[in-house]
Parts: sequence; C-alpha cells; structure tokens
Amino acid sequence: GGTLFFDNFNRTLASGLGPSWRIDSGAWRDNDKANSDADAPDEASVIGLSCADCSVEAKMVNFGATTAALDLRHTSTGDRYDVALLANGHLQIRRHNGGVVTVLGDVPSGIADLTSWSTIALSATGAGPVQLVAAVDGVAKVSAVDTSAAAITTAGTAGLWTNLSGVLFDDFTVTDMSSGGAVDAGTPDAGTPDAGTPDAGTPDAGTPDAGSPDAGSPDGGTPGTVIFADDFQRTLCCDLGPNWFIPVGGWRDNNKANSDRSGLDRAVVAGVSCADCGIDARMVNFGGGEAMLELRGAGGDRYALALRADGVLEIRRYRGGTSTVLASAPSGVPDIANWSSFTFVVKGGSPVVLTGSVNGVVKVAAQDSGSLALTGSGTAGLAAIQSGILFDSFKLTAR
Repeated sequence: GGTLFFDNFNRTLASGLGPSWRIDSGAWRDNDKANSDADAPDEASVIGLSCADCSVEAKMVNFGATTAALDLRHTSTGDRYDVALLANGHLQIRRHNGGVVTVLGDVPSGIADLTSWSTIALSATGAGPVQLVAAVDGVAKVSAVDTSAAAITTAGTAGLWTNLSGVLFDDFTVTDMSSGGAVDAGTPDAGTPDAGTPDAGTPDAGTPDAGSPDAGSPDGGTPGTVIFADDFQRTLCCDLGPNWFIPVGGWRDNNKANSDRSGLDRAVVAGVSCADCGIDARMVNFGGGEAMLELRGAGGDRYALALRADGVLEIRRYRGGTSTVLASAPSGVPDIANWSSFTFVVKGGSPVVLTGSVNGVVKVAAQDSGSLALTGSGTAGLAAIQSGILFDSFKLTAR
C-alpha cells in the first residue's frame, strides 16, 4: 500500500480547491481547509485519480446540521460508494448507483461533538463481493458486503460531498490497498488489518474461503468442523431436550424449536463454548416479533443476528443490559412468515468481525472493537420475543 493522493488545503482560494480538484456540483473555497460554499449539493472529486482497492480518509466537521461524506470508486456518471456522517451523529455506508441511494450500513458514530474535528475513513476492496469498512478516529465502526447486481466493481476517483455551505474537510488522503499490506480502515497501525488478512477467496468478512482463515485462529476446531447440530425431530411440551439450557422464557419442541412465552425466550446449547464460530439455522418469525441467533453468550451478554418484524436484519451486541445495534440492512426476505435460511458468523478479537447471511448471501456485516467488544468464547443459541416463533436445522460450526 502507499499514498495515492494527499491534500492539506493549505492555500487561500475564493473559488475552487485548486488544480487537482474538479467541482462536480455546488461551490467550494479553500481557506486552509476545504470549505463548502453553497446551500445545495456541493461535490468535488480528485482529477486524474483512479483506484478500486483503496481507502479515503479526512478530517471533517459537519456542525450537526447536515451530512458530510467521503466517496470512493466515483465514476464519470456519478456512481460511487461513500461514508456519510449524518446530522444525528450516525455513520452510514452508502451506494449511489443510477441516481438511487442505498444505505448498506448504519451505526452510531460515537462522535461526542459534531462541531469539532473527527477523522472519518472508508475503504473499498474486492469485486465479488465488494467489502467496505468505515472508521472514526482509527476505530472501525461499521462494515458492509455488497453482493448485489448494483455493486460498483470498477475503479474510480475519490472525493468530498455535502449539502450545506460551511462544512469543513482537511488532510484528505487516498491510500492504495491493492498490495494487501497492513492498511486498514483507520490510521495504519502495527496490528492486523481491520477486515482480516486479504486472501485468495471471498473477502474476509464473508464465508470462509480458499485462503487463510479470515479473522484469526479458529478455536472450536478446524474451520468447517460441526460442533453441534439439532434438527428438533421430537415432541416435548416444555423444553428442547437435554442438549439445551433455557435461561429465560419457555420453549417447546414439535419437530421444530418453538418459542412459548410472550416475552423474551432464550435457549442456549448446553456444554458448548466457542469464539470463532457460526450458526446456520432456518427461521420463521411471522412478522409479529423478532427471531435471533446468538453467539459468544456469557450470562446476558451476547452478539445476536436479529430478524425484525419489518424484515430488517440487525447485528446487535448485548452488554450489561444494554442493546447496541452494530449494523442493519434489509434482509431481502419477501415473506418472513415462510422459512428462510440464516447464517451468523462471529470471528476475531481486534476487531470482532460479524456477518449475517440470508439463503447463502451476505446481507449485513459489522466490526466491533473497544472495551465493550465480546472477545472471549461463549455459548450459542436461539432467541425470540414472542411465542410461536420457529427455528429448525440448527448447526454450529467452527470458523
């Protein structure tokens, strides 16, 4: 990896950002920083730059009144990926394609004061699928995997975007990631790159592939080893059998796991603990509650992949009684009252890499780092928030 472009905007220009920049819309000026200058979409892109596997990073202030974004793979037609800091403090990864804006990931940025400088970054790598990671002040906050037909797979330039005058950008840097060096979504450091070691197969937050195991050393066995499986082919009035422990709520088994209380129902596999592992299961939530797969459970702390009643898929962290949404995306399930297959994978520790798939296609991904991340081994299980939610074909595999 290496720096492809850098600009610290240390000049004074009443109009424009200098010869290295094209003003695509709106207006800009340079007063020792890039300064948007029209109350309309203001967009600027680097002239003569083209990269596919690269990252963009800059300091930004959006004053809590608008949206400020950095973009990559910006084509001549305006298609691009961007990382957007919203007025409410959320951070989004978005795809702009054919004039349609699709939010691929949305999490709280953790920025305490939007009127002060923060460093925002976005990396884009790969093409089948495209792997995107966004960071704040060197800490990965959200990632997304774009497998759709609308994915932007070609090289493009990088740039700035906002929709209000007076939004500030500084220290704009574009870095090459094609060499697979230790360049991550934040400031380059001495640790493992944030999305795992690049390899010869599918990018690292997805299904384990033909390259090196993606997020670190497996712990539950050789990757691909089945740790536990249950097809629930039995009839039990009041539990799921001796291989399961029910910490809260109730369950019954009628050839499928069936939640049995109008409240939180959790069931965990008894006597099994793993850190780098994944759950495959079929689920039906009937549009009236939430159906969840859980990993790294310890008491009430755990990670969960949740299918909401509105069809949205969320990756959550439960820690100390607080639930935090790490990423969310449409599940793409046309009818959640019918069976669909879900996969939830959790791997690594710095950061923790989490992915959720529907019918074999990655739909949502996140990275969790910092003091609240769940880095140790834990239980695996099921959860629901109302009675009559169904699960079947549960399989826990070392990843």
